[in-house]
Amino acid sequence: MTYYIGVDIAKFVHYACIIDHLGEVHQTSFPFDNSADGFQLFLSKFSSYDKGDVVIGFESTAHYHENLFNFLSGLGFHCELINPILTKRFRSLNIRDVKTDSADTFTIATFLAFNHHKESNSSFNVSELKYFCIQREELKQKLSTEKI
Repeated sequence: MTYYIGVDIAKFVHYACIIDHLGEVHQTSFPFDNSADGFQLFLSKFSSYDKGDVVIGFESTAHYHENLFNFLSGLGFHCELINPILTKRFRSLNIRDVKTDSADTFTIATFLAFNHHKESNSSFNVSELKYFCIQREELKQKLSTEKI
């Protein structure tokens, strides 16, 4: 059985929810700090599951997701970054467009369940590509300055 964990990323306190492949809630939304202790609390909520059966997803929010993403990837968990525009559109499919931390975690987990592909592990490549694009723009600006 595959478990999908939706994480709503914030600056200081994240929220998470766990559902299975049928959409049944196994853990209602719970908060955890953006710290080592908070990450351990987060891990304790699904430590009984096999790593291969867990898919963790969160929206790409500036740089706030990077600590959790690197921590979980280092432990061998499958993590996916999701474009916030996609989750917003997915949330709008519901009749009641509710926007709370608890509702967001469920939306992210459900989005993962509908769109998950085991072979798509390119989330880290997206972060690298974003970094290289920024670097390229900076180099182009320096080159223009030098030419002037």
